[in-house]
Amino acid sequence: MHFWIVWVFVFLVPFVYVFLVGASAFKAKKVDELSRGNYFDAVKTMVTAAGVAIAIVAAGFQQKFSAPVWILRWATVCLSLCVMFSVTTMLEMSRSYEQARRQRDQPVRVRNFISVLVLGYLSLVSFLLGFAYLARLTFYM
Repeated sequence: MHFWIVWVFVFLVPFVYVFLVGASAFKAKKVDELSRGNYFDAVKTMVTAAGVAIAIVAAGFQQKFSAPVWILRWATVCLSLCVMFSVTTMLEMSRSYEQARRQRDQPVRVRNFISVLVLGYLSLVSFLLGFAYLARLTFYM
């Protein structure tokens, strides 16, 4: 199996979802606390899942494992990046939400919207890549 197909899929699907769906949602320009809470829950779930996966990979490093080490390293790097980007996404979302709440009748700034979309995209892609590398381990067992 060619792993580059997985790379294209992992980069393309979140790109289409985050930017096309996010761009269509920008037309509303309304700040909704319920949707913000839903996005926070999704990002927190990615942080938790990536953290658990990193712990499992770290436990695998301590035992004699027949899988190539580079797969474990790339999975760990991608999942660590996911945690960092996800936390940054939550901070940027909170900052943008507070700024939009202060300016009640003003539309959401494009810069804030794009920065949240880019950070969300990077966290989702690194999450999917990390788990794609972990799924690749099954071919070596």
